[in-house]
Amino acid sequence: MSASIKPDRLTTVTSPLLKDPQSVPPLTTRSKAPKKEGDISSVFVSLSGAAPTQLPDRFADIKQQLISGHEDAVRASWQRLLERLVIENAEIAQKGPAVVPQIDFSNLDNPSQEFLREVKKRGVAVVRSVVPQSEARGYKAEVEKYIKANPWTKGMVALMFLPVCKTFFELYWSPSQVRARAHPNLISAQRFLMKLWHSDDMEALISTSQPLAYADRVRIRQPGDSGFALGPHIDGGSLERWEPEGYGLGGVYDKIWQGEWEKYDPWEASSRIPAVSDLYDGAGACSMFRMFQGWLSMSSTGPKEGTLMVNPLLQLSTAYLLLRPFFTPIKQLESSTSTIHAVDKVHEGESDSSVLYIPVCPITQTNAEYLARQRDAFLSGHPGPDFPGGKGESEHFGRPTLDYLSKHGQTGGLQAMGLEKLSAVNGQDMVGGRRAIQEANSALAFDAICINWPVVGLLGSIAQLVLCADSEKLLHDARAKALIEHPVHQLVASADSEFEAVQKKQPKDLAGAAKEYKTRYKTCPPQHFDEWYAFATKREVQLIYEFDGIFYSLLPFWGLEPSVIRERTREALGREDNFFLGISIRDSQSRTTGKGQGWHEVNETVDLGFQADGILGLIENVAKWLPDMDLAFNSHDEPRVIVPHGDLEVLLETARKNTHSVKPIKNDFSKSPADMGSGES
Repeated sequence: MSASIKPDRLTTVTSPLLKDPQSVPPLTTRSKAPKKEGDISSVFVSLSGAAPTQLPDRFADIKQQLISGHEDAVRASWQRLLERLVIENAEIAQKGPAVVPQIDFSNLDNPSQEFLREVKKRGVAVVRSVVPQSEARGYKAEVEKYIKANPWTKGMVALMFLPVCKTFFELYWSPSQVRARAHPNLISAQRFLMKLWHSDDMEALISTSQPLAYADRVRIRQPGDSGFALGPHIDGGSLERWEPEGYGLGGVYDKIWQGEWEKYDPWEASSRIPAVSDLYDGAGACSMFRMFQGWLSMSSTGPKEGTLMVNPLLQLSTAYLLLRPFFTPIKQLESSTSTIHAVDKVHEGESDSSVLYIPVCPITQTNAEYLARQRDAFLSGHPGPDFPGGKGESEHFGRPTLDYLSKHGQTGGLQAMGLEKLSAVNGQDMVGGRRAIQEANSALAFDAICINWPVVGLLGSIAQLVLCADSEKLLHDARAKALIEHPVHQLVASADSEFEAVQKKQPKDLAGAAKEYKTRYKTCPPQHFDEWYAFATKREVQLIYEFDGIFYSLLPFWGLEPSVIRERTREALGREDNFFLGISIRDSQSRTTGKGQGWHEVNETVDLGFQADGILGLIENVAKWLPDMDLAFNSHDEPRVIVPHGDLEVLLETARKNTHSVKPIKNDFSKSPADMGSGES
């Protein structure tokens, strides 16, 4: 087999995750806006069907720089890599799924050397019985219950015959997920897995003594589904692996670029600390350093049953992936070594394939900073910073609070969520690890002098007040705030957030207000809308086009003929002792009218004159823009008429037909009809 380096262009790597690689240069200090609302289909081309983005020409320069001075060595290393892959691929084909090393949770304290060697080689492992089977199945049942209680939960729709259902849910804070992440067995398994990594630098700021939580999603894939077919992909960055300002910051792949892929150590952690895996802030970018991506199974599945497929050659597949763009295609190797992991295209099993995604993350400064933001997302019910935005679960019924987590999670679970101070474990961290814990506690706001000061919260919880070392001001730490937070407070915070979002969407001019009115109500704004807009903006009205209450209250009347409304108004105002307040408008002048008792003293203790004065005062300000009309006001607090549901539906259906028109109308009213009188009593 011959191999030729092609440094002039990047032949095979394209990225569906880049917003615009030409106009969004990689900047590690670039501020990141909240992600757009969406689901997992916005992350993977294999799900969305979108065309990959062709990379800009600057990547040709990057290729040349990466191997500059090592071209011959890289060419020779490519040949060695291909020859080695032929041998290893044959072994994988012969062993099948058995090539993946497995261990029981009960044996993690004393793993065999063979198991450890295989994990290092394969880059993947199965740890069985981490959570009892009944408990794992209970997680799935509870997720389904949570979804049923909140049917608006976002998710990717499965492609199957019937019934149509969702398979991948935008859930991060369901009771099952929160409990599973805090499960002591899971914490222990994560600690074990992190210990497979090592650091060549004793002072590297990283600790593997305590995992940090990374809130990912949940999948319940039904038999027959062919929609959730995640194509071949790698986690933890895409183009960043070639970028000088990405993985290049730590020299992670220097040995590969120098033609010595055999010396590349995929388990060395210190070089990964400065690496940036989300330069472009794409839809699927992960900003946390994850040592493992984790799947906690909630069902029994086998090959071709909607489950995971892996390329179990960590060092070799990484080298092939990185070097592949430098060389011409090699057909016999393309399908077997160009991927890290994927998902079965079709679920051919007979029961669901369900997992919770729970990655394994060490303690670093970057991870702690992300955890602080994720902690806020947990308290408010929004997705974590790396994931599609929107309201998330902020309005979900049954969403866990910190009280819930405190009851179901021990210290390790609370620490993983950034809700308790991290602590060093004797003998498990080097100098850099202990310092990493200190810096992480600082990022999580646990570097203050804490005074245990009992404060009874709304639910009787005990809060902890924190006296900051550099200030006399008392501040609640995140955990104390959550402990005393009544559900009403959460609703208020959610309402404030929604109100701010609504405010930001308000139109900036009359044209924008009119356009929004037409879009929302499928009809033109009322006459003299321009005068109202000027009136409202002069008085700094905050919500320019929020008319839902008025519009839908009046909508049934559009189902009646105007002459019928006028006749019924005359009839109501013509009766005595009916407590109607009548107002007539003629030639822009308003006056009281009618024979009801609404305008005079009813008895010695009841005087409704204040209602008349108030309504007349309001109308006088805008009467010059109103047509001639008669208005009847109910002076009682309770309603006077209850419309049967069937009649109301008929009126609304007729009204929608009458109002759903956006044809231009005159900015004036029609002449008064002949059946309108003078407006005098």
